[in-house]
Amino acid sequence: MNSATTLTTTSGSQDVRVGMYFMRWKNHYQVDWYGQVLSSPRRGLYIIELFNGSACEPIEQRLVPIEKLVPAAFYMTKERFQAAAKHQELRERREALVDELRAASDPETGWLHGSAAYWIHSYLSDMRRAVEDNDHAEFERLAKLVRRKFERERSWYPSTPEEQAAAGAA
Repeated sequence: MNSATTLTTTSGSQDVRVGMYFMRWKNHYQVDWYGQVLSSPRRGLYIIELFNGSACEPIEQRLVPIEKLVPAAFYMTKERFQAAAKHQELRERREALVDELRAASDPETGWLHGSAAYWIHSYLSDMRRAVEDNDHAEFERLAKLVRRKFERERSWYPSTPEEQAAAGAA
């Protein structure tokens, strides 16, 4: 059996989603809801408890129609949910770092210059493997290396007009 089940899984009149943990996606790589289905007062309507991520600390309860739980992955046990949520949190952090680097990079090329670009891309690939392996320590080590390399790159190649003007005046 897969660790996650889809919304279409039902068994007679008993809704099998009650008691299950879930993650609902905001977009292709971000989860906006982590939670558990507490009950179903009537078909297609659920009382859910939302969590602050993989820690499973409750933050609020909501009454939602089934449409609000799509797209989502459901997990039978808290342990499987927490493992999947931790993996997802690492994935989101990696994607956020990539977005941050792109936003701060050269506006003309949209990315980095020189040999630092090679090393940063290499670190990002290694970070992807750390995410897949759920290796938090390796992820943190690589994130620090990426930030350090990026800051050094930014100091060598000014990218904003203000930075270019300041570099030209020096």
